[in-house]
Amino acid sequence: MPSPVRNVIANWTAFIFSAVVGFVLAPFIVRSLGDASYGVWVLIGSTVGYLGLLDLGIRGAVMRYVANLHAGAEHREASHIASAAFFMFSVAGAIAIIACVVIAFGLTRFFTIPADLHHVAQAVVIILGVNIAIALVSGVYGGVITALQRFDLSSGISIAAEALRAISVYSALKLGGGILALSLIQLSCSLLTGIVSVFLVRRLYPQLRVPAKGWHRGHVRQLLGFSAYSMVLQVTGMIVVRAYAFVIGGFMHVGAITAYAIAANLIEYARALVAGISQTITPRISALERSISSSQLARIPVTAGRIAGLVMLPVVITFLLRGDTFIGLWMGPEYAEPSGRVLFILGIALWFAVGPHIVVATLMGLHRHRVLVPAAVAEAAANVLLGVLLVGPYGLVGVAWGAAVPNLLVSLVYIPYALRRTLSVSPTLVVREVWLRPAVAMIPFAVATFLIDLYWPATGVIGFFLQVAAALPAALLGAWFVGLTAPERGALTGRLASRFQAVRTHGGRADVPAETPAITGRRAPKPRRRARVGT
Repeated sequence: MPSPVRNVIANWTAFIFSAVVGFVLAPFIVRSLGDASYGVWVLIGSTVGYLGLLDLGIRGAVMRYVANLHAGAEHREASHIASAAFFMFSVAGAIAIIACVVIAFGLTRFFTIPADLHHVAQAVVIILGVNIAIALVSGVYGGVITALQRFDLSSGISIAAEALRAISVYSALKLGGGILALSLIQLSCSLLTGIVSVFLVRRLYPQLRVPAKGWHRGHVRQLLGFSAYSMVLQVTGMIVVRAYAFVIGGFMHVGAITAYAIAANLIEYARALVAGISQTITPRISALERSISSSQLARIPVTAGRIAGLVMLPVVITFLLRGDTFIGLWMGPEYAEPSGRVLFILGIALWFAVGPHIVVATLMGLHRHRVLVPAAVAEAAANVLLGVLLVGPYGLVGVAWGAAVPNLLVSLVYIPYALRRTLSVSPTLVVREVWLRPAVAMIPFAVATFLIDLYWPATGVIGFFLQVAAALPAALLGAWFVGLTAPERGALTGRLASRFQAVRTHGGRADVPAETPAITGRRAPKPRRRARVGT
């Protein structure tokens, strides 16, 4: 079984690869398709993407139950759970295809799509519907792979599929293909991913039988009971992320979606950095719930939120001070001003949402995320309503503020309330540690970024990234002396010294402490001689 460190490295590797591919391909795709075709592609993706909610959180339930049953060698029951999920996903896939056929014939009635793209857009919707059906059914096998903690394999599949997709997209667009070719490539990659997942599950877990007879409605209720509140959060989160395409497509020209999508995609790339931290919080806090005190439990989201802020704030500062410069170099000067303004507004909301993102992961790990549902529903509704009201007089900027204002209210008002209600954490502590302390720590980086932009104009994307790298030492110094506490600095120094000593005396073998000082707030215990990881 792979180590947790190996799993984390595998996940981050897949994310970095996907992000690099996205950065490289995005300008090429936009220029190859043009604003109108690319806008239609984003609009269709946003529309059909909502059908992914037919997952209902079942894949996560499969992962949890199969992991537990596999550990207990209850292979028959694991087969029943997976088979019940397989049946549910098969029904959901059929619904997705039928829904996409209906959407295809109504698409041009609700959105302003160029006449020469009508039939192509309809075909693309149906193809993407089949793609969703395949992804849903194969999700059972993907859930089993993660249940077996083979994140190295799941990440490997993701990287291989992303590489194949990138090569295919580049080749197709070079040959003059359009959004129809992109949809067929997407379908082919999903089908190949599903086939590989089935093969791996049969090799990794030969006792599992899917589909198998013997499952009943109790298994279905068990799966749905686990995913109910998570599903609500997933639905509202998807609305918040994708609503802009519908608002812009319904009230402006579809080509305007492109300028907004450029900024929105950058925000999503940045969110993935926080997700890399929050994904480790949920299982960790579940494991620690019974072994540490409530006060120690309450410190975890505050400490982790501060660390996430230290990681994210350099990105946010770069967006706020130099976002338009980067977009102009990356996508073209015609997008610098409209996309840059959208990125500035969304970047403000992103900064204040970093800590709350960690809080959400914490409450989900404690199975107390029900308290988040009212705020999530209210944010999604306000996002759409404000976008519709503001798009007319203010255009893309109005849509951006329509998304940012509800998010800011939830982050600044409701999340501290929810944390106080569930874990008795003082809102004053949240404000000081999660927002103010990282902000003060990153002042040197902000000053360096401002001066670089003023006196050292970038002439290319590579030069821009080199400039950001030149300013990062200021961020590291601020994080070390202001962002981290004295015990954290001491623990980190001690760990590095211990690692260096181990390299010198044992050729690189070193004991790994069972606790993480940056999360628990306690000093790392001295490593015992001949201790083994996980004991």
